[in-house]
Amino acid sequence: MCALEGDRAGACVACAADTDCADPTASRCDLETNTCVPCDDDDQCTGPNENVCDAGTCVQCTEDTASTHCGANSCDPVARTCTSTPRDSVPECGACVSDTECNEPVVGVDALRCVPMEHAGVARPNGYCLRLVSSGCARPFAVATPARSSVSGAAAATYCGVLEESTTCEAVLDLRDGTTCTTDADCGAAGLDDGRCETQTGIPNLCTYDCGAAIQCPVGILCGSVGDYCGSA
Repeated sequence: MCALEGDRAGACVACAADTDCADPTASRCDLETNTCVPCDDDDQCTGPNENVCDAGTCVQCTEDTASTHCGANSCDPVARTCTSTPRDSVPECGACVSDTECNEPVVGVDALRCVPMEHAGVARPNGYCLRLVSSGCARPFAVATPARSSVSGAAAATYCGVLEESTTCEAVLDLRDGTTCTTDADCGAAGLDDGRCETQTGIPNLCTYDCGAAIQCPVGILCGSVGDYCGSA
C-alpha cells in the first residue's frame, strides 16, 4: 500500500494502520516506520480468536483471562487457546493442561496442580493433577515425585504421584474405578505397558498394575507377593 501522508507520502509501505497487520506476532502498525511490529495493547488484536496481547503476540487467551475469553473452560498456557475442559473439573491424577483445571474438593485449599509426569523414563504428553506432598499424600497416590514445576509455571515442588517406573495415572485410575478387561491392553494408557488384566482379590478380569508396597494400591487392596500387583494377595 502507499502512505497518504507524512514523510512517506506516496511511498509503498507495509501498513498505515493496525488493521493492515494480519500476523498475530506483528499486529501493531508502527506509524513512524509504517511497518508491522509486535503488539503492546489488547486493542491491536483484531484477528479471529485474537483477544489478548501477551508478550508481543495476539492470542486467544491467557490463564488470567480465561473467565473472560473461554467462559467456564480453561486456557492452555502453552498454546494460549481455550480448551474444552471446564476449570476446576479434573480429579487427582486426571490428565490436564492447566493448573486451573484441577479440582480441589476442599474449599479454600489450593493443593492440586497440573504436573508433568513420566513413564519408564519417557515424558507423558500432558500433565496430571497431583497433590502437593506438603498437603499430605493418601493411597494410592503415595509415591513422591522429584521436584517439578507445574505446567502453569508454579515453582518446583514435590507431589503425590504413582510409581512412574512401571505404571501411570491411567492404570491407577482404572483399578480404583473397577475397570474390567480381557487383556493387559485394555488397562492403563493406550500403547503403554503400564496396566495388567488380572484376578484381583479373587475377582477375575479386573485392571490393576505393578506395585512394590501396599501404600501404592487403593485402600483395602494389598500388594501381594504373587506377581507383585495390587490385589494379588
